[in-house]
Amino acid sequence: MALRDLTDPAAIRRAMREFDELGRDAFLERYGFGRSTRYLVVDDGQEYDSKALVAAAHGFQLPELGPLASADFSGGDQTLSKLRELGFDVRQIAAASGPLGLLLAQFLGMYAAAKTEPFGGGHEAGEVLKRAAATIHETLPPALAGARVRPSVGQGNWAAVPWISVLDPRVTTTTQKGVYPAILIREDLSGLYVTLAQGVTELKREAGQRVAREVMRDRAAELEPHLGSLRAAGFEFGPNVDLGRSPLGRDYAASVIASKFFSVGELEESSVDEDVAAVNDAYATLVESGLASSRDLREADGPRVLGLYVGARAQSNFESGGRRGWWGWKSAPADEIGQIRVGDLVLFASGYTGGSPRVDRAIWETESVRHLVIGRVDRAPFRTDEAIMPDELSGEAEYPYKFRFTILGEEDGVSLEAGRQLSSDVANALRISAIAQGRGGVADATGSPLLDRYLEVTPPQLGPTTPTELRAIVDDFAERVEASGLRVDNGQLAAFVAGVLAKPFAILTGQSGSGKTQLASKLGEWCGEDERGRPRMLVVPVRPDWTGPEFLFGYQDGLAERVDGRAVWAVPETLEFILRAHRDPGAPYVLILDEMNLAHVERYFADFLSGIESRAPIVPSLVRQQDAWVQDDEGRGLEFPRSRRQGLVRRLGLLVGG
Repeated sequence: MALRDLTDPAAIRRAMREFDELGRDAFLERYGFGRSTRYLVVDDGQEYDSKALVAAAHGFQLPELGPLASADFSGGDQTLSKLRELGFDVRQIAAASGPLGLLLAQFLGMYAAAKTEPFGGGHEAGEVLKRAAATIHETLPPALAGARVRPSVGQGNWAAVPWISVLDPRVTTTTQKGVYPAILIREDLSGLYVTLAQGVTELKREAGQRVAREVMRDRAAELEPHLGSLRAAGFEFGPNVDLGRSPLGRDYAASVIASKFFSVGELEESSVDEDVAAVNDAYATLVESGLASSRDLREADGPRVLGLYVGARAQSNFESGGRRGWWGWKSAPADEIGQIRVGDLVLFASGYTGGSPRVDRAIWETESVRHLVIGRVDRAPFRTDEAIMPDELSGEAEYPYKFRFTILGEEDGVSLEAGRQLSSDVANALRISAIAQGRGGVADATGSPLLDRYLEVTPPQLGPTTPTELRAIVDDFAERVEASGLRVDNGQLAAFVAGVLAKPFAILTGQSGSGKTQLASKLGEWCGEDERGRPRMLVVPVRPDWTGPEFLFGYQDGLAERVDGRAVWAVPETLEFILRAHRDPGAPYVLILDEMNLAHVERYFADFLSGIESRAPIVPSLVRQQDAWVQDDEGRGLEFPRSRRQGLVRRLGLLVGG
């Protein structure tokens, strides 16, 4: 059966006579329709409900098929066209016919039937909700004159939770983000909530459901002190809302800042008009004061912190790409992270002591992280196709959104207690990142005693070494060499320094006793000491029995008892020095292999040379635990440490042959 089968105006006349005989309510009940909310047929001063009239007429013209059901056709434009085609006068019902409570009650009364019909934006139920939205728009306060009042019964399908929202463009133009007033209707249509709510869709997509709800809860707590007028009007605060069991209904409920419930039976005689006006007035105050807008960190004068938690699976990426000053994401970072500027701090935390990091903020702040790397942003987040991380190089993953940074220092055993070493906001940024699997959280850097000294560090200057800078470096080094009593031709000294700056290693050859080891040692001494007073130089004599790479890189000790299920390594001083250089990426380190020709170079040095040239992760990734060196992150390798500061000596590798 279809509306197109109705072609006889006489059938409409017969339906009108039946309408007159039975009366409106009985006629509508007989055919299973509600009152028309959009169009009425007018004939000789009498008004008839358009959709019910057409349905009954179909049965009169085609008795073998019977009358149409509500689900068989649309009561909007489709019915209007048919009636005008058959020569009848149709009047559109005024857009604002009745108070808000009455319109909302009408919608609740007809939406269940609407959902049994094919979805259509022009359905009568949708038209009623539009009229309710129009009524709200007419009563907006002057401060919200530019706001849009948007109703929704779904997009492509009937919504489980229909709604009406008030969107001010100064805050948001979409219900997917931001703060806005909303009428949220229960799935079972037993009532509705007048609310001040928050967009959840974008936040959930960027950070996951758990973090999204945490962020919304924090935001609601920030705004509650400014909503005293709603408390006085009887609104409840918090997500004390039951919209139904659908995932979207639960998300909407979690987004609510303040709410007031109205059952379907009380709507027509309720104060819903006044309470909607109260929410809009409160919202206008928030908008005018700037409180409704998300905190725009770009407007902050002080430094900020990007907090990142590095889990076990991301550890190898950090020890390679991260140690070289790269980090990134698989998808575009959230707006807040995108606001990070050059000069802001970045924290990489690992080893949460409380077990699973998926805990509430209060529990998180009772624990600590075992290790914290502090860096400074050199380049804000940008898009690049350059493969940096091990799983990018292997083709397993892509991180097209990256940023660059310089490591300033590292700390062990950092407390997450609010104000002790980190502010509550900074600690929470790390928690958000841990829950969101590394996506990151942003906070103000102030109020974190641990970070104060890093905020005072002058960022190193990046870029190639100019001839003037090279001459200054050579002159300074020449003075140190001359003061030691070692005599070296100035031209050879300049070539030596330039070579070390240009390559990650150099090989010195010459007569025995000509000063090769002494010159290399002076360079190492010139690089200074680390924070514990240890020289950033190591001289390692090569022995004739060096027959493999284990003399440089160590080996798994199969006889040693495993520590926490991880293999223990025998670590020579060479590997320990390389690992120390990894932990101090802001400074140059010089490793000197003395008398390399005393052993077969191709046997012990091939892996070393390949790793330096190819940047392959061949250095064992080890950490100290219970006085033993053990594998970290299933023994994945690290790249050779290298400096990003081209104006300084390269990080590692001055090799001396005999």
